[in-house]
Amino acid sequence: MEDCVHLGSNTKAMTAVLVGQLIAEGKVGMGTTMGEIFAERRWRIHDGVVEATVAEVMWHRAGLVGNLRWGDYARAEVGLREQRERAVEEALMGAPAAGRGERGVYFYSNAGYVVLGAVVEKLRGAAWEEVVRERLFRPLGMDSAGFGALGRREGEAWGHGVEGGEVIARAVDNPAVMRPAGGVHCSMTDWGKFVAMFLRGEEAGVMTREMCAMLLTPPPGMPGKAYAGGWIAAKRARGGRAYTHAGSNTMWFSVAWTWPEKGLAVLAAANCGGEEARQACEEVCAGLREG
Repeated sequence: MEDCVHLGSNTKAMTAVLVGQLIAEGKVGMGTTMGEIFAERRWRIHDGVVEATVAEVMWHRAGLVGNLRWGDYARAEVGLREQRERAVEEALMGAPAAGRGERGVYFYSNAGYVVLGAVVEKLRGAAWEEVVRERLFRPLGMDSAGFGALGRREGEAWGHGVEGGEVIARAVDNPAVMRPAGGVHCSMTDWGKFVAMFLRGEEAGVMTREMCAMLLTPPPGMPGKAYAGGWIAAKRARGGRAYTHAGSNTMWFSVAWTWPEKGLAVLAAANCGGEEARQACEEVCAGLREG
């Protein structure tokens, strides 16, 4: 339980909480547009994106491309905040990959959550890593939480990928510029502290009940996946509405399921990516849920 695991895209729910805090403070709104937030470069933002709102980006409804040239940013000799500023320009200047709006096409976008990370940086005046430490990890007591690859420090578990049909241990991760979309690692115990907030519906100094409801509510009447603030709202079942999300940096896999009405959450992770890891983690979650 105390070994760290890589959360991959389960980090998105953390970035969504940071955005929710900004909304609660009145620094931004769900309806605030990218053109308003990045007003200094509004003239460079693509016409199909300039009116995209914070909510649409959070819900993967803004039409933003899925990924950018992440490796190019990693090779640039500039700091992370400037890397993310450049990523914002690439994400918002280019033509959208899909339609936008509440009833628009669902298009999963890592780039969108990096944009949200840049929004946090712009409005907080600090790097996303500093903000998530101060406003999430520290108040929740997530002492094990960190960023990037596992296996580089003594005692850490390694992730594993498959190359040429052979399983290979590798201490690698996606470029750091992507962290708001999927770069946190922590122990299962500490991940549980984060997920438990959504069962209680609040956490003093971190999340209010109103914020929790907002982050768990997808837009109405939309086709496809009911994606909210870093969580996918599944169909109602006997235990009430379920919320889930999975993440992988291809070396690790993690998945969470929560039933707030039932007060139940189950988490699973594997230090290997791929379909077999996904199936194994989902089977573990199913067994824990039924147990």
